[in-house]
Amino acid sequence: MELKTDQVVTFYESIDESVRLKRSNANQIEFLTTTEFLNRYIKAGDKLLDACAGAGIYAFYYADRGLEVFVRDLVEKNIEEIKTNQAQHADLVDIQTGSILNLGEFDDETFDVVLNMGAYYHLTDKEQRVAAIEESLCVLKSGGIYALAYVNRHANTYKFLDMFTDDFELLEAYYELGYHSKNKVFFSASPEQVEDELRLFDVEVLNHVGTDGMKYFIKDKVNAFNENDFSKWMQFHFKICEERSSLGASEHGLIILRKK
Repeated sequence: MELKTDQVVTFYESIDESVRLKRSNANQIEFLTTTEFLNRYIKAGDKLLDACAGAGIYAFYYADRGLEVFVRDLVEKNIEEIKTNQAQHADLVDIQTGSILNLGEFDDETFDVVLNMGAYYHLTDKEQRVAAIEESLCVLKSGGIYALAYVNRHANTYKFLDMFTDDFELLEAYYELGYHSKNKVFFSASPEQVEDELRLFDVEVLNHVGTDGMKYFIKDKVNAFNENDFSKWMQFHFKICEERSSLGASEHGLIILRKK
């Protein structure tokens, strides 16, 4: 099964993905929350596959903490950037262009951890989303940790409301489909939809987290925090980000699972 790549590759060739999760307090929330929860399960010496690594922020973070990290990404520009930045970090074991829809190069049950931190929200076709999860779980050891990030449909409807104010039919179509009919780069889902797709597999949900909350609404205030106040905000965010009432309001979501 092949992913239709043209729009996705074009999009990532036009941006600097390496700074997306670093450039401001508000942008850091997603990364800090993701690692806060993943670090409860991941340990030095684990073998980790970052199956859609982007510019490598998670791959380098975990390599620097003593994990054995393998990297795959669909976009050649991202892979070349990772190779360029490798000199500043602990060695990644293997860095290659590749698709999460085809992980057959690896033996079954090879990895202690598999990260799906981007592919899910670029797959508008349910069959492909399910296939990406299936491929990931095949190469994950029994008892291993799987992390899946998604873009939240509710929050992004509000975030991009200005795009739809002159065309409420387009707004309703977006909410029904999860993507803009003229631009299929991003797919958004409700927390319930992601959970439903994961029920097809023999996994245990460990955490379901709204990783950046209502960042689109509060970013100016959060960006004005000094270091101490931002730290306090993050501790508060960690306390509430798993509450069911907050999941649909978060721009990004994360589900951490254990393979049975």
